[in-house]
Amino acid sequence: MLPSGDRKTSTAANLTGLASKLLGFEKGGEYRLVPHTIVSDVCEGVSDCVDACPVACIQPGQGRNRKGTPFQWINADTCIDCGICLQICPISGAILPEERPDLQRRP
Repeated sequence: MLPSGDRKTSTAANLTGLASKLLGFEKGGEYRLVPHTIVSDVCEGVSDCVDACPVACIQPGQGRNRKGTPFQWINADTCIDCGICLQICPISGAILPEERPDLQRRP
């Protein structure tokens, strides 16, 4: 069993590493934003991303997409690029880890 101080240090290091991955920190401490796009014609309106978003930047689209389902879109003005939406979405290919405004319909 590790002494208490070592366990705390190890836990802090693990959390720091996880936060770095989620927030987009690169080695050397430089921060980079990781833009995301909801592909309107792939999204099926499940909305898990809406509930998971910490800043409520995911909005319902108007009408239906080519599949005939509701869809969501990401408001880039309020998005913090955390990537939670990408991790939580159950629809393969509905959210891309890149900025592609040509694939995302907005109102």
